[in-house]
Amino acid sequence: MMLLGRLLAFILIAILPATAVLVYDPDGPHLRLHVAAALILGAMLGLFAAWVLRRRFVHEPLERLIACANALREGRYLPHGVMAARAGEFAPLATAFDDMAAQLAAREAALNESRATLQSLYDSAPTHMGVVELVGEDILHIYDNPATCRFFGRAPGSSTGRLASGLGAPPDAIREWVTHYRAAEASGMPVRFEYRHAARDEHRYWLMVTVAVIGPGPSGRTRFAYVAEDITERRRTEKALRESDERLRAALAASGTGTYRWDMRTGAAQGDEGHTTLFGGPVRSDKDFAERVYSEDRPKVVEMLRRCLKEGADFELDYRVLLPDGRVRWLSDRGRVFKDNDGRPLYMTGAVIDITERKAAEVRQSLLAAEVDHRAKNMLALVQVMLRQTRAATVKEYAAAALGRVAALGRAHTLLSESRWEGADLEKLMTEEIAPFRRTDSTRIRLSGPAVALSPRAAQVFAMAVHELATNAAKHGALSVAQGRASVDWSWRDDGRLALRWMEMGGPPVHAPLRRGLGMNVIERSIGQQLDGEVCFDWSPTGLVCELVVPASRLTKTAD
Repeated sequence: MMLLGRLLAFILIAILPATAVLVYDPDGPHLRLHVAAALILGAMLGLFAAWVLRRRFVHEPLERLIACANALREGRYLPHGVMAARAGEFAPLATAFDDMAAQLAAREAALNESRATLQSLYDSAPTHMGVVELVGEDILHIYDNPATCRFFGRAPGSSTGRLASGLGAPPDAIREWVTHYRAAEASGMPVRFEYRHAARDEHRYWLMVTVAVIGPGPSGRTRFAYVAEDITERRRTEKALRESDERLRAALAASGTGTYRWDMRTGAAQGDEGHTTLFGGPVRSDKDFAERVYSEDRPKVVEMLRRCLKEGADFELDYRVLLPDGRVRWLSDRGRVFKDNDGRPLYMTGAVIDITERKAAEVRQSLLAAEVDHRAKNMLALVQVMLRQTRAATVKEYAAAALGRVAALGRAHTLLSESRWEGADLEKLMTEEIAPFRRTDSTRIRLSGPAVALSPRAAQVFAMAVHELATNAAKHGALSVAQGRASVDWSWRDDGRLALRWMEMGGPPVHAPLRRGLGMNVIERSIGQQLDGEVCFDWSPTGLVCELVVPASRLTKTAD
C-alpha cells in the first residue's frame, strides 16, 4: 500500500500543473496545444517512472522471495538475513521467511540427527525388527534390520522390497504371521505371539514376536512394525524346569511324600496332590490341619505350631492323623520357616512322608526282640537240661553227645531266624536235621508228607526229637550199617492231629533197652510237656518205629 501511494503522488505532481494551465487559459488555443503536449509527456514520464519503481520495489523483491521459497521446497536453506537485506518494501515478509527458514533448518538438522541415531540403533540392535506391508495373503518386506537378516540367513538389505514367499518362507509361517498382522490391524492394538522357526540346519528356534500398526504407507497399504526376540534358551530352560519338576513330583509320589505351604500371617495353607492323599483330603488352614491330627498327638502338634509362630522355629515332628475312613496314619513332618527382614515369620514350606510302615516295623522289631530274648532264654534253659542229663562213659563221648544236641537246636534256630521267628516248614526242618546222617547217600533217609508250618516252639521240639532218633539209629540201629535205611513220614489224622512216624529197616536186630536213655526221655518230655503230644516206641525186630502225635492247635504260633 505504501508503494502504490508513492506512485499516485508522483503522477499527481506531474499532471496537476498542466491540468491547471488547461483549465485557466488566458492566451487562447495555441497555448492549449503546448499544454496538452506537456500533459502527454508528463503522463508518459509518470508511467515510465511507475514501471521503474514497480520493477525495483515489487518485481525484484518478489522474485527473490519466490527463489527462496523454491530453495526451501528443494531443501536448500540460504544464510539467515539474505532475503531481508534487499527486500525493500517486502522486508517484513522477507524477515518472516528468513526466520521460518532458520527454524526449518534447525528442525531438519535435529530430525536428521535423530533419524541417524535411530537408524544406528536399529542397525546395531541384537533384537529382530522390521517394517512390512500386507499384499493379499503375502508379506512385503519394507525393511529388515541386520539382526533379522542374519537370523534368517540373508544378506543385510537383501529382503527389502521382496515378498516373504519369494524369500523362501514356508506357507504355514506366512499364514500364521498374516493372521496376527490382521488381528493387530482390526484391533488397533499390538499383538504378541510366540513363533517356532525351523532353520535350515534343522534346529528349531522360538521367537517372541510383537506386531503393531504404524499407519498407511506411500502405497496406501497399512504398514506394520514387528519386534522379535529369540526366546529359544528361555524355552529350553522352561522345558528343563518342567521336566525337573515332573521328576521331582514323580519321586515325591513314589516315596509317598507330600509338600505344603503355610502362610503364617493369615493361617491359609495349601498342599500338593501327595499331601492331600496323605491327609485324606485338602488341608486349607492351620486349624484344619490341627483338627486332622490324632487326638493323642494334637497337644504336641499345637505346641510346635505355637513355637513356629512365636519363635520362628522350624517344624520337626512325627505324629498321627485320623483319616476319614477311620484309619490312622503315621506322618513325619519337616517344615522350614521363612522370615522378613525384621525377623517376623512369613510362611513355612515343608514335606510330609508316610512312615506308617516304619512305625509298624519298629513295633514288630520290638516284639521280635522280646520274643527272641524269650526264645534265647528258653533255649539256654533247654541246653542246660540236656547238659545235666547227658550221660557218657568218657569225656569224649559226653562232648560228642552234647555237641550233637546243641547243633540240632542251632539248625532249628537258623531256620527260625530266616523266617524272623514266624515259624519253620516241617519238611525243610527234617531235611536240615537228617543231613549229617545221610552222608553221601541221599536215599539213606526218605522224607514224605504234606506242607506243615511249625511254630518256633514246635520246630525246636521236632528238631530235637528227630535228632535223637537219628543219633540212636546211627549208634545202635539201621544207620549203623551200610545197608540200613530209615524213613520219616507225617500226615494229618481225622481227629486233626499231626502224626509223624520214624521207621528203620535193614539194620541189626532190635530189642527193647533195659533202661530208658536220655534220648528217649528228651523225646517223651519235649513232645508230651511242651506240645501236649503222645510218643509211641515200637521195638520191632526189623527196626525201631517211633510215632509222634501232636494236636494241630499246639503247632501254631499262637500256641507259643
